[in-house]
Amino acid sequence: MTRGRPRAPGAAAAGPGRRALLVASGLSAVSAGAALCGAGPAVAEGTDRTRYPAAAGAGAGRFAESVVWAAGEDAAVEHFLYGLVVTARGTVLACSEARLDPSDTGAHHIAVKRSTDGGGSWPASVLVERGTDGRCWANPTLVADPVSGRVMLFYALNSGNDSSRVFFRASRDDGRTWSDRTEVTGLFAADPRARPFHLPGPGHGLCLRDGRLLVQVWHRESVTLPVAARAYGASVLVSDDHGVTWRAGGTLPVDPAYPVNESRLFERSDGAVVLEGRCSSGGVRPRITSVSRDRGGSWAPPVFDPAVRSYTSVDSGMARLSGGYREQGVSRLLFSRPDSTTARQNLTVGVSYDEGRSFPYEKVVYPGPAGYSDLAHFADGTVLVLYGKDTSEGRPVDHVALARFDLAWLTGGRDSNRTGPRWHEHRYDAASLAMLHTDRLRAARSAADPYTAAGRGLLLRCAGPGASVTFRLDVPAPGRYELVVRCRLRPGGPSLTALLDGRGRAAEFSTDLADGIGYGEFSAGRHVLTRAGAHTLTLTVVAAGTGGAGAGSGGDADVELDYLALRA
Repeated sequence: MTRGRPRAPGAAAAGPGRRALLVASGLSAVSAGAALCGAGPAVAEGTDRTRYPAAAGAGAGRFAESVVWAAGEDAAVEHFLYGLVVTARGTVLACSEARLDPSDTGAHHIAVKRSTDGGGSWPASVLVERGTDGRCWANPTLVADPVSGRVMLFYALNSGNDSSRVFFRASRDDGRTWSDRTEVTGLFAADPRARPFHLPGPGHGLCLRDGRLLVQVWHRESVTLPVAARAYGASVLVSDDHGVTWRAGGTLPVDPAYPVNESRLFERSDGAVVLEGRCSSGGVRPRITSVSRDRGGSWAPPVFDPAVRSYTSVDSGMARLSGGYREQGVSRLLFSRPDSTTARQNLTVGVSYDEGRSFPYEKVVYPGPAGYSDLAHFADGTVLVLYGKDTSEGRPVDHVALARFDLAWLTGGRDSNRTGPRWHEHRYDAASLAMLHTDRLRAARSAADPYTAAGRGLLLRCAGPGASVTFRLDVPAPGRYELVVRCRLRPGGPSLTALLDGRGRAAEFSTDLADGIGYGEFSAGRHVLTRAGAHTLTLTVVAAGTGGAGAGSGGDADVELDYLALRA
């Protein structure tokens, strides 16, 4: 047998008790002329410092990089925690904490920069808030409305990491000037846990296909409490009038096993909204995810998402590049993170064609020290990733860079806007497959599950080792395929084998996930199918699990399948 493992790239609507706040109409509070700061001494900001020719790396595509914030710029020890958007007019806006003190509770400015030449040059910062009086302005988060052209900047005033207040400003001129600040802390008064600490984002919010704007916010109790007692969790703020007024949306159910904090949002091709976030307890942990099927009004209980291997827990970027709900074209979702289990380093960007369930193509943008990041893109498909880069004496982050590249560079020539991806998939939702034969199977039933591709999984109640089920797979064309199985993972889940057409070596994989509940893919090997038409796949339980997943987890040998897939 060949042994497999998870693939690595691989609340109700607003009620009468909730308030809506109107943004101030004046745009004179912060202007570029009043708040510009000079460049730092180390590396001139806004200059292209790193360029690679078209033939670099895998021999395809374009890559360029510019410095957005140089070391020492804005009199800051470091620029940290980043947001990135491209406006309706094509202006690139970047935001960060300009930390005068490197601690999370020290004096921080909120800095914004804008580029009107595609990210190649970056004039001096606009300081939207100043921390020179010792105040800790934190977590700038941008959201752009494509219809009105308004851009909103959310951020918080952090009081010793025990409590905070949340504000936003708006710009009608692509970040040149910003409105007076409007406080929205009162929108969290209905928080079921009455948590006092709220931080937006970070990164950027989301505009849904129907125009609704969402901004993610994370919450917790005092940091002086043990991690399990802090009630980490997230919610969204909602606007249905292009960012003029905001109200509280749904709150994720709190579970100490899934302590989510810094997160991103994306809209799936089926219209569901997905929150993907960092595990706040640190260490090397999988991402945490939750799904909303009512546009952010309520959220499913969070689970782990092992679509990529676990890495040093840190904020990560996510953005849709193409496709999506009621959109034509290839679905492409981008994900950036420091892909390392030992340090914040090895900044990697991957692309998914199946709504984030797998990332078949990815590339290292920078192998050295790199931490937080955010993603955006231009209309022509150019990808932008903003990230903290390198360290230097006294500076946890030396400077902040913007990498710009195309799909051909990211995928080594295997995808481009002109040709489309070479990646193809025949997916079979397990709940819809014909079962040709079963053995020692107590029951098989379809079960609603928001984390499955079709919204329903196939729950197999197995009697123990030796239980098996054989499915019919109708293959549309001969070819070379990788066989993939996606299923629900849980502590103490059983081990299975997958055998195609009853011959060859069976691939073995375990559905055990020590941290908690999650959903993952397993490779069942590569196969040459010489004919189209009916084929069979047999799944067999070879070792019962140890159970222990808690109420509703099922028996030690039970399995919930999401889908089977053949990928070329």
